[in-house]
Amino acid sequence: MISLEEVRAVILARIEILPEEEVSLAEALGRTLSQSVSSTDPIPPFDNTAMDGFALRAVDVARATPDSPVELEVTAVIEAGREEEKAIVEGTAMRIFTGAMLPDGADAIIPFERCDGFDEKTVAITFPVKKGAHIRRKGEDVVADSEVLAAGTRLGPASIGLLASVGLARVPVRKRPRVAVHSSGDELVPVDAPLAPGKIRNSNLYSLCARIEEWGAEPLSRPVLADDLDRIRTGLRQTLALRPDAIVTTGGISAGDFDYIRDIAQELGEDVEVRKVNMKPGKPLVDGT
Repeated sequence: MISLEEVRAVILARIEILPEEEVSLAEALGRTLSQSVSSTDPIPPFDNTAMDGFALRAVDVARATPDSPVELEVTAVIEAGREEEKAIVEGTAMRIFTGAMLPDGADAIIPFERCDGFDEKTVAITFPVKKGAHIRRKGEDVVADSEVLAAGTRLGPASIGLLASVGLARVPVRKRPRVAVHSSGDELVPVDAPLAPGKIRNSNLYSLCARIEEWGAEPLSRPVLADDLDRIRTGLRQTLALRPDAIVTTGGISAGDFDYIRDIAQELGEDVEVRKVNMKPGKPLVDGT
């Protein structure tokens, strides 16, 4: 008897890492990185505002109170995507929108909703603002020339967004394993078939294929293996001809009179082991190459 942890380690030790391929970023979801990825650029690439509001110098509003508001001259409007050539100087502010580059001289942002009042020419502020408030600093998320994702990372939505932000249009990944799946047994019928006495629908095939796809592999749905020695041999040979990376079968490996898959696996394989795993269901297990 072997534990589940032991047999998993034994089977994984048999598996070879698949070759690398390159896919577009749009096709990379669920794939596994074959190389680490670094960013040549800092992210964000420049100091910018995290809020719509006014860029200013914190020192200019250090003594602002509701009873004694500070009024600043508005000298420019800065939209995201463009650089402002003017600098913030004493007594001035610039209207700025989320993501826009911080102008020279500014060291804080006050959101529109925190202002006492403003128009195109002036803004009134009634409380001090901390230096650095609502500013996203250059390289705050990613430092230039640093690793952002390690080899072996399974790429999810957040990872895809990160790769896009560092400018990676083509992604080095491992090839998706192609896993063939056979259910077995004369009692199995298609899922859309009516149930005659003694028959059950082939639900395991769909469950296993869904799990394989969820794990990032490509499932190959194969025909049911009937309880017949020659038909099992033919079915497995036909599947081997497709050159899948792995074949998964269910049933047919215990001690029953019609459990032939174990024998055919030993006949067709080079290093096949018959095991008893300390779990239920699933105690009988055959694995090999």
